Amino acid sequence: MKVGSSGVPQNFILKKSSSKLSSTLIKRINEDQGLSIPCLTCFKKLNSPILTCSECDRTIHAKCAGLNDHMIEYVLKYNWLCSECKFCYTCKKQQESDKILFCDRCDRGHHIFCLNPPLERLPDGDWYCEICH
Repeated sequence: MKVGSSGVPQNFILKKSSSKLSSTLIKRINEDQGLSIPCLTCFKKLNSPILTCSECDRTIHAKCAGLNDHMIEYVLKYNWLCSECKFCYTCKKQQESDKILFCDRCDRGHHIFCLNPPLERLPDGDWYCEICH
């Protein structure tokens, strides 16, 4: 994990004491990165947390990736992947992406048929993987 001169991982910003992100911490990281890294979804350089895909190095705002503030702590614990690089963490395959269920806490994906027990369809509401449950 890359760490900037501010001592915070460059792939994301986190304030553990609150579910709200610290604007001071975001500013420090963005200054450390020279505010030169735009989000490749909205193409803006905002004072907002930026994730970096561990596979393709694509940069994206957490909000543009569909992640909310409470997911940040969990996303920092592993090599996060953008939507283009995501795969099933059980079988390690990208096929049948319409059958991949994403954890509402850590954003890892799992095919519904790779789960134990397997699911017949995508569930309604929030779902948490075995790692986060």
